[in-house]
Amino acid sequence: MDVFRRVPKVVSFYAITRRMRAVTNILILVAGVAGSGLVAAFTVTIMAEAGPLRSCLEESCGYAALFMAFPLAWFILFSLFVMAMLIWRRKPPRDCWK
Repeated sequence: MDVFRRVPKVVSFYAITRRMRAVTNILILVAGVAGSGLVAAFTVTIMAEAGPLRSCLEESCGYAALFMAFPLAWFILFSLFVMAMLIWRRKPPRDCWK
């Protein structure tokens, strides 16, 4: 019983909320990096097998896909993800009811 008397009755959740918001943002960014990387890898693999990269001389389609198309596709997809995340998580203005 003495332990419960030392704990304050009103707990400020401000610090907890800030930490959880940071953890949530980090987890969303990690999921975006992994997800956009997987989608880019899948897309570039399909493109390399179909042949639109035009670099299949002596069976070297994979090199163009790995070193040229994959980083470009990953950068574009991750940029779109960050843009969507910033738009989605944007807070409305405080004076919108005036």
